[in-house]
Amino acid sequence: MVIKNKISRKLLACGLAAVVLLCGGCKKKEEAATLQKYEGELGSAKELDGVTVVVTIFASDYNSQWDEEDGETAEKMQTSLEYLGKGLDYITEESRKWGKNAEFVYDWNENEDLMYLRNIPLEEGMSPYEGPHRMFMVIENTIDSAALMDKYNADNIVYNAVFNTPEDNQYSSYAYPIGAYSSSDPFEFVFIAYTSDCGDASGPAVYAHEILHLFGAWDYYENRDNDGVTDEFSEYISNNIPNEIMFNVKNPATEQYDYDEVTSVISEATAYYVGWTDSCDLIEKYGCAVSEHIKPEETKATPHN
Repeated sequence: MVIKNKISRKLLACGLAAVVLLCGGCKKKEEAATLQKYEGELGSAKELDGVTVVVTIFASDYNSQWDEEDGETAEKMQTSLEYLGKGLDYITEESRKWGKNAEFVYDWNENEDLMYLRNIPLEEGMSPYEGPHRMFMVIENTIDSAALMDKYNADNIVYNAVFNTPEDNQYSSYAYPIGAYSSSDPFEFVFIAYTSDCGDASGPAVYAHEILHLFGAWDYYENRDNDGVTDEFSEYISNNIPNEIMFNVKNPATEQYDYDEVTSVISEATAYYVGWTDSCDLIEKYGCAVSEHIKPEETKATPHN
């Protein structure tokens, strides 16, 4: 799932930048001189190539918490890291098939500055209405993104916010793919429900699916009225590539998550949308939106209105 266009990703800035975070101890940091490294219309996830820093935030709200001292909770945190790693390794392997080399720095067991515990002062922090507003302010006020990019010599930075959702929760994971919430801090992040609304732990494909959104990938589900793909294209994917990662994060044969590896595929359409190729006949044939990685003068496909 992704919170995305058609209005224009930049319009999100209007409402979110004015939100005040109601938590104690948050102190506005000085804007780093290196901030311009990831400014621009593509946000902090510019190109799915080169080095991307993935910062994990274990987010607690009023209904669910993370406690490193609790054995069961700490085990979940390690499992989340494992699944994130498998999802990112999958993207790396797939990128090389297209002549790219997407690499990720993410292991907070090796680098402690890649993991934070933060409170989101809401009853349900994963709410798509208020949760992202608060998360943006948490990142802006408590994490020095520019310093992390400098330290790891990174081309991109994204945030992986994981909630310790109960088994009976109503949320599935989703992404905020452009951080136009502030003119100076274009953070991009995903919200991962540790336990999805189906009652199972979100598998590695979920992490990969949501991270791909941050670099321009669309969902391919049907009835995407405000998204850039047509229902005709969704039907084509359903009939011909049912294990496309932007269509299905479960194994079509078992209808369950795979936890050992990502068994989904990245089709040419997704490669096009994340900037690994500059053309895709299917996108043009079905009248889908042009990739955000294609410059206006290079546009070939007709946007879907």
